[in-house]
Amino acid sequence: ECRFCCTLSVCTTPEGSYFIGSENPNDTNSESILHATQGYKSGKKLWNDQDYRCLEPMKKVNPEKWPHYEMGGYRAAKTEGELEKVKEIKFDKNFFNLEDPEVWKKFVDKKKGPKLWKKTYGFDFVSIVSQKDGNSNNTVCYVDCYKAEQRSFARKCKKRGGLFKCCVISLRMDKFEEVR
Repeated sequence: ECRFCCTLSVCTTPEGSYFIGSENPNDTNSESILHATQGYKSGKKLWNDQDYRCLEPMKKVNPEKWPHYEMGGYRAAKTEGELEKVKEIKFDKNFFNLEDPEVWKKFVDKKKGPKLWKKTYGFDFVSIVSQKDGNSNNTVCYVDCYKAEQRSFARKCKKRGGLFKCCVISLRMDKFEEVR
C-alpha cells in the first residue's frame, strides 16, 4: 500500500495564525495551487481531496488510532485551555479510509454498505448506484428527498417556522476502484 502523511506547524495568537517560515498572521501564499496553509484555513471538503484534519496526540494510543479535532474549534483555539475544550472526533477506521482494502470491501457491499455509509458519515439515505459511461443515475436519491418532504421531520420543521431542505450528494469512488 502506498500511503503517506504530512504535517503543518501552526501558531495561533489573538492576532491570527501563522506557520513555519512566516512570523506574520496575515501572510498568504500566492501560489495558484492549494498550499497546505490555505487548506488548513479553509473548510475544504475531504472527499477525494486533501485531508486537512488535525490529529489529537494521545499518550498510550497508537498514532494510527488518534482522534482528530473539530477543525472550526481547533483553528480558533488560542490557548491550551481553549484547545482542551475543542470537540474530539473519535477515531473511526472507516472514516475517509477507502484506500484500505478491508474498508473498501465493506463500503461497496450492496447489502451492508449503505448502513455503513449512514453510520460513518451521518447520511439519512444511501444508495449504491451503478454508473454507465461515466454517468450515474441518482433518481433514487431525488425520490428519497421528495418523500422526505412528506415525513415527520419535515412537517415538524415547517411547524416550527423552519425551511426544510434535502441535499443530494453524489460521491464517486472510481479513483479508489482504479487503485484497487
